[in-house]
Amino acid sequence: MLRLMKKYAFVYYGYMAIILGLLYPLNNYDRLTGSRPLDLSFGYMQAFQIFWIIFASIWMQEQIEFKANGYKFLRTLPIKDKDIVGAKFTVVFGSVFIYVIFHCIAFAFISTAPEYLNPSITAVINLGIVCLIFAGLLHLGVIKFGYMNFGKFLLILMILGLVLPILVTSFLLPKIGLDRYDVLYAITSVNWIFVTAVGFALYFGLMRIAVKLKNFERI
Repeated sequence: MLRLMKKYAFVYYGYMAIILGLLYPLNNYDRLTGSRPLDLSFGYMQAFQIFWIIFASIWMQEQIEFKANGYKFLRTLPIKDKDIVGAKFTVVFGSVFIYVIFHCIAFAFISTAPEYLNPSITAVINLGIVCLIFAGLLHLGVIKFGYMNFGKFLLILMILGLVLPILVTSFLLPKIGLDRYDVLYAITSVNWIFVTAVGFALYFGLMRIAVKLKNFERI
């Protein structure tokens, strides 16, 4: 399974390194040290980044496998289906873990003040766990329905990821009388330890379901 993880990691970690390497030097961290430390524009960017990185990586990896008939080739080798599934889920888990740790370290360099650092770390952990669950569901969809059928849905979901945050913050929240900061502070109000425990259980539960499906003939 380790060799498969290395194979999949090239896309996931390479894409993440490019995105973080290009975007972080351009971030305006001055906004984070103002009167409202966890500036929502920055907070939303973190949510956008982690979902976009993971979803785009899944889509690109599955597209590569489909064009190269990668699953058909793997099934000719003495590799168990559960190892293929395990490698995919483990690499995604590692991607989210690295992303969260990277942000926690970056936040600590910006400021160690508890009123800034604690909610920032909580936000990125909680958003990371939500992304992890979605990634597990996406892998489950690809394994169950195949890349040609589910890949289109994944591409649409990626496009919506670009549009929905703008629509929600510009139109929906003002209509229901919420400030954009209220959403992010609601995320930080949920205990990250609880979210992490539940998220891990759900994610590895999805992996077990995917192992049972293991319908790689459709991919």
